[in-house]
Amino acid sequence: MYLNRTVGTTASFDSRVHEVAAKIREQDDKAQGSMKVRNDGELNVSAQQGEIFVFKPSPEFTALNREYFSSVWGIIRQAVPDVGLQPELWPVMLRLVKGRLIISRDHVGVISSIWTDSNVEDEIDIKIGDYHVLDKLRPHTMKVLSGDEEVSIGVSAKITINLILHPKPKAPPPERPTT
Repeated sequence: MYLNRTVGTTASFDSRVHEVAAKIREQDDKAQGSMKVRNDGELNVSAQQGEIFVFKPSPEFTALNREYFSSVWGIIRQAVPDVGLQPELWPVMLRLVKGRLIISRDHVGVISSIWTDSNVEDEIDIKIGDYHVLDKLRPHTMKVLSGDEEVSIGVSAKITINLILHPKPKAPPPERPTT
């Protein structure tokens, strides 16, 4: 079983996205496209040789995530009623430079794209078990992804995403028969 849902954002959240995008665009210009010379984050290489650039938290990023919890959280709750509020990990803003990003089956991943150009669309490659789809990432929307198996996603290196992992509700233990 899997969940792949697109939900809309709010105007106040989109406003925060634009603030973060402006800051990233400024750093993109300084770094001239190289992720290795940027000073606003760190390039991490996985054991499978995937590369993820993780941005350092900034005041704009913190404001974006506050806005998520104050104005967008209710929309996510409608999409996934049983999802846990408290993320087990801090929200992460990243660029997937090479490889795929994995979301464990214990989490519901909420992905919002940070568009430096609000008229652009890009694709997200989603795999959850046997389910595989190329879907659109659009401005003013977020993807809510989860599955009984891990979720594997691929996106263009030119797209920055904000990832929030919410804990999935634990299934209640089976009842013991009484004798």
